[in-house]
Amino acid sequence: MKLWEKYIEEREGAKIIYNDFSFVTYRQLNETEIMIIDVFVEKEHRKSGATKKLWDELIEKTKPKVTYGCTDREALNWESSHKFMLALGFIPYTEEGAMIFYYKEIE
Repeated sequence: MKLWEKYIEEREGAKIIYNDFSFVTYRQLNETEIMIIDVFVEKEHRKSGATKKLWDELIEKTKPKVTYGCTDREALNWESSHKFMLALGFIPYTEEGAMIFYYKEIE
């Protein structure tokens, strides 16, 4: 994962938070905003609260006021990502082609 961490930072200007079975990649847009790029959790750990724990760690580390994310309706199982975004309180704000863009204000 350390090699992926270097790669994603060099290629995307992004950072990663991970554990043994999940990761989230994100980009710090400015002092108060972040963009979630990818979230992945191994199948056997999904719906275990692992993703929520990763989310909490991300928010604690970055302390954003607004977080953005998106889902791609052309991706496999995109509905799960959409449901996850809604469950976390993200609000869809626009659609472009197959992409749905979301935001969430953080208290």
